[in-house]
Amino acid sequence: MTVKGDTNNACAACKYQRRRCPADCPLAAYFPADQPKQFQNCHCLFSVHNI
Repeated sequence: MTVKGDTNNACAACKYQRRRCPADCPLAAYFPADQPKQFQNCHCLFSVHNI
């Protein structure tokens, strides 16, 4: 079975917000997909709408 929308490459911020990560996502450079804890720590300090 093939899934068309591959979500494995979404940055940690987009994964947290459950949205599609665009190719030019400004947060992808700061919150890579393999480091979700980094985004969670930032979210605890600043909340999502302030990032």
